[in-house]
Amino acid sequence: MWDGRRRIVRPAAEPAPAVPQPASAAPPAGTRYWVVVLRGPDGRRYPARTVAANLDDPSSFRPHLLGIARVEVPERTGESENWIGDFELEVAEPDSAEPVLTLRW
Repeated sequence: MWDGRRRIVRPAAEPAPAVPQPASAAPPAGTRYWVVVLRGPDGRRYPARTVAANLDDPSSFRPHLLGIARVEVPERTGESENWIGDFELEVAEPDSAEPVLTLRW
């Protein structure tokens, strides 16, 4: 039925490009969840966080220390990592308040 109005025909929408999905890599052996607390040079303890790391590989905790310090105390951190030795990371079991290890770089 013609009603006298002009019809606008649009091309069909193009499908969205496929987003590549990252390969689901299993975490390295020994990686599990730990509760970490950043301790600053003045002794202040920052809120606990749960992180995935390997206690047999203490360097797996280093990125967590860097990230937490940069969030909590940005004025004490810089582009270089010379400041990292001023901070410690207390590592505890998720259901324990007592650290099993304290890390310092």
